[in-house]
Amino acid sequence: MLQATEIKVVAIFTLLGSALLFGLVPVCLFSKSSMMDPKHKARLGRVVGWINAFAGGVFMGIALIHLLPEARQLLMDAFQMQGTMYHFNWAELIAACGFFLIVFVEQIIYLCQERLRNDEASEEVAFSDKDTSKTYTAETSSKPDTDVKSLMPDAGTDDTGGKTVLSPANTTEEGPLNLPMRLTSLRAVILLISLSFHSIFEGLAIGLQLTRKDVIDIFIAIALHKGIEAFTVSISFAQAYLSQTAKIVYCVVFSFMSPLGVAIGIPIAMSTREQKAAVSGSSLMLNAVLQALATGTFMFVTFIEILPSELNSKKDGLLKVAFIIFGFAAISALNALEHDM
Repeated sequence: MLQATEIKVVAIFTLLGSALLFGLVPVCLFSKSSMMDPKHKARLGRVVGWINAFAGGVFMGIALIHLLPEARQLLMDAFQMQGTMYHFNWAELIAACGFFLIVFVEQIIYLCQERLRNDEASEEVAFSDKDTSKTYTAETSSKPDTDVKSLMPDAGTDDTGGKTVLSPANTTEEGPLNLPMRLTSLRAVILLISLSFHSIFEGLAIGLQLTRKDVIDIFIAIALHKGIEAFTVSISFAQAYLSQTAKIVYCVVFSFMSPLGVAIGIPIAMSTREQKAAVSGSSLMLNAVLQALATGTFMFVTFIEILPSELNSKKDGLLKVAFIIFGFAAISALNALEHDM
């Protein structure tokens, strides 16, 4: 039977493989036009919504039934080893700090995106004003004794009844046609950073677990969510104005984030187990704090990302509620069985 550390190693390769599979297949096989087909998008969105609702219930159960009580118990043990009484709800406070940390990072990212959009709008307005000014100047200078074409022989102009219109070919080099591509690429990088940040914490939740059953529970939940997340991120990249190489690189980088979190957590958990036997609370405290922070990440994913988007949808509302309850009940039942065994 595989031990906890061995299951974590399996989790690293499984999460990496599933993220690469669900991330690269849409990018490689589907074109932008096919991904935007309304019928295909509607069917895909409905199925993804059901699975996402179930994953939301699972994440809620993991955060409230498993991670938070586990972090509280680890903190109590660490305080006891250091000869201090556990008088305050430190686990809940640290989990809230983890939640606010993710919220802060998300808002910084949204602020960057808003500034990019404002820069894009300013550049387009400036170019439009410049274009209008050139056209207006050409019109007002068109007098009977003045040949506009002779004044601008190589400007790529069109003679349209006295109006001189700049050729579209002249706007492609420095004009706004290049701008959306540049800004969309930056937005894709920002999206990648945002998702990578809490993907590491999700993987960290696996790596920090001390028992085999705990590792399996959280691994199943994250594996379910990671496939959906990788697929939706891949669709976003597929629709972006990026080169095929850039799309593949972004998907590969995102795929490595959760395994990286697992790899970071493994030595911390091993040190915690050894030092716990040696009656030392420093590593145990580190494990507890990181696990409480990961709880805040799970709460953010559950209550900010998954549940609002699914429950605000007009389609399959009651069905999605049923999937959420089913996911929560499944995790609750698993935890109840663990305590009975």
